[in-house]
Amino acid sequence: MSNFSIEKLAGEPIIVITHHADFSFERDLAESNTAAFELIDNATEPLAYIIDTREVSYSIEDFARAAAVSIHGKTSTFNHANVKLTVVISDVPLVELAARGVNTDPFGNLKVPVVRTYEEALDMARGE
Repeated sequence: MSNFSIEKLAGEPIIVITHHADFSFERDLAESNTAAFELIDNATEPLAYIIDTREVSYSIEDFARAAAVSIHGKTSTFNHANVKLTVVISDVPLVELAARGVNTDPFGNLKVPVVRTYEEALDMARGE
């Protein structure tokens, strides 16, 4: 699990997953998504899911792979009943474009805000 880290914040209904610089969508996405799904699936209250991708480089193929696993896969996290909000942290314009893309019919009209900092993501997750 060295290519990503995941934690539930103490005393808060927030899960944060961080994809580290050596994270590979092809190699690591299924494992990281399964780890997140297990935490989300076992949650006793609705929670916010923060995905910190600031260390990762992307390709168009990575976005297609991520959509297939995170939105339509059997361990889907984006539309899980226990997730009240998914926030992505990134400063890559392509990520913002992809987030707008999942807010379409084929992807279930998901609203996935993209912010640039961890603090912004926490504020959003806390409803501030």
